[in-house]
Amino acid sequence: MSLMLEYWPWWLGALALTVVAVGYFYSLGIPCGVSGVFGRVVDWREEAKAHETELAMARNADRLKEQMMAEALAALQDLPEEERKQIEAEMRAAQAEEPTSADAATAVRPHPAAQLAFLLAIAAGGLLAALSSGQWQIATTMGETYASLFGSGPVAWLVLFVGGMCVGVGTQMAGGCTLGHGITGNSSLQLGSLTATAAFFGTAVVASFLFMVLL
Repeated sequence: MSLMLEYWPWWLGALALTVVAVGYFYSLGIPCGVSGVFGRVVDWREEAKAHETELAMARNADRLKEQMMAEALAALQDLPEEERKQIEAEMRAAQAEEPTSADAATAVRPHPAAQLAFLLAIAAGGLLAALSSGQWQIATTMGETYASLFGSGPVAWLVLFVGGMCVGVGTQMAGGCTLGHGITGNSSLQLGSLTATAAFFGTAVVASFLFMVLL
């Protein structure tokens, strides 16, 4: 089933994508990408185990830092009081500014529940956009263009399924999807993302011309 509605103006869509990508990065500290999030949600058991393991290791690292801080402060006892207090204040200020290892581990690998919330928010956003347009309706076809290319019935659904599988394999091989590479990666001028984006957009252009010629 698909939601049929008119597209937003290009500038509004671009602004919305920018807010999502930038907000995601500053909220979780990692680049935004849908395919990676989906993969982590599917493997939620392994992700949860890895998350807990990394948190446990990070907490041990934080305890080790505390012990080292205590030993360092104990080594200052022979210094004059004023000098000792100044050094101690500087050390504690530096420690307070540095994020804990547990916080860093959570930022690198958010909990699968947070990833699931992100995917659900995408679906909710699409639904709200459709409802706000006043043209929301449920359809069991992909539209006239798709039907003219692949017909209808089992063959059309098989083509759709194979296409989805190809997209999944491609995003896994490329290490990202159109959002991860096309927006997040390109905005930070990552060579891999620039190459991947050129590849899938170039392939789409070539495929569209082939369809025009052959069909």
